[in-house]
Amino acid sequence: MDEHAPQLNKDADAGSFRHVPARYLWPNLLTLLALCSGITAIRLGIEQRYELAVGAVMFAIVLDALDGRLARLIKGTSRFGAELDSLADFVNFGVAPAILIYLWALNSMRPLGWIVALMHAICCALRLARFNVALDDGAQPHGSPPSLPAFQRRQAPHSPWRPCIWASWA
Repeated sequence: MDEHAPQLNKDADAGSFRHVPARYLWPNLLTLLALCSGITAIRLGIEQRYELAVGAVMFAIVLDALDGRLARLIKGTSRFGAELDSLADFVNFGVAPAILIYLWALNSMRPLGWIVALMHAICCALRLARFNVALDDGAQPHGSPPSLPAFQRRQAPHSPWRPCIWASWA
């Protein structure tokens, strides 16, 4: 991480930050846009506009691929950005796909369908938590690829399609 990363200004009021360089803002804005896309996918699913909902999740995948690359390219990686990215990944690739699959195919199975949707979201949360702990335990800074086994290294965007396979068997 960069020693120039945004820090709490000790002389200012609590909660205010000193000037934050744009190189830290742009990657986080992409992450927030991806988060908006994932939440919008949930809304579109509730409205039964599934094609657009899937498109919103796919747009979130593209933005997720870009935000980290942009942060590393412009030297704008930060702990805040890494945590925000994990939260966005959980919503976009854990919660949104689980809700979409439940609304689209699993709701007729009532409790069993909901359990399948919950399993997907919980597995995504556990995978992200395990990944973050492995980064904290290792010597690598956030933003550099960890030397983890392939399963642990798999990105969250790979996971939205898992419930689709489960739903096709239902």
